Amino acid sequence: MDCEERLFLLPSDPQAGSLAADPLVVFCVDVSGSMSITTEVIDSGQTVYLSRLQVLQQCLLSSLSFLCDSTPNSRVALITFNNQVTVHGVGEAATRSLQEAELIDIDFLSDVGRSFPTPPPVTKSRERLQREILRFVEGGATALGPAATVAIAMASRQPGSKVLVCTDGLANTALGNLEQQDGETLICASIFYQDLAEQAVRAGLASVCACVSQCPCPPCVSMFLCFCLSLSASLFLFLSLRADNVLYYPVNPLPLHPPSIS
Repeated sequence: MDCEERLFLLPSDPQAGSLAADPLVVFCVDVSGSMSITTEVIDSGQTVYLSRLQVLQQCLLSSLSFLCDSTPNSRVALITFNNQVTVHGVGEAATRSLQEAELIDIDFLSDVGRSFPTPPPVTKSRERLQREILRFVEGGATALGPAATVAIAMASRQPGSKVLVCTDGLANTALGNLEQQDGETLICASIFYQDLAEQAVRAGLASVCACVSQCPCPPCVSMFLCFCLSLSASLFLFLSLRADNVLYYPVNPLPLHPPSIS
């Protein structure tokens, strides 16, 4: 059965953007094994094959340029996740990797997010961020829940900040694990994602976004979406793209821009 493109958008609070003098944008990026899946793309009349991660890397690099030009005082944080969660150091901050038992301790993960040094303005961190993005390598499981926990805790320090979760798959390890489709697991996951959504709303985040390159929507993302919408989060965007098309929509005011592929 064909899968149609769908867009759900809840208008943001017009005052949200004015709350933060130097807004924080947290890119939370899936680098698990499934991001290596390639798709045929026509680029300048030529057929090329790009992996989901390659397309996302181009989106992120384009987004950095957009932020430098449009909001140079924005501060960008970068988190990647597979079987571990990596908070990439920018400026004087050292990169920190979280794994194993650390990924099931909600309080620990939240503390890591809240205590991680605030990055410098994107105009000063752009080169470092570009190098980190170009070093991404796919592999491993999908610890989406722990990564989102760190990202939301980090962004919650500044009302009006944005979290952008980019993933293509099912959370299958640690917190929010949905690989086991039994009743108890689904109940625990439902509570976990509801708590995440409530935390984002209480923190006054300007947006929480999930970009998905497969259909149907992974349950972890759809749960998070439904809870955010039911709680009237200021803005939540969900993109569900056809399985044979991994390009992302350019939607403002979210700072995710597609690569220049025609």
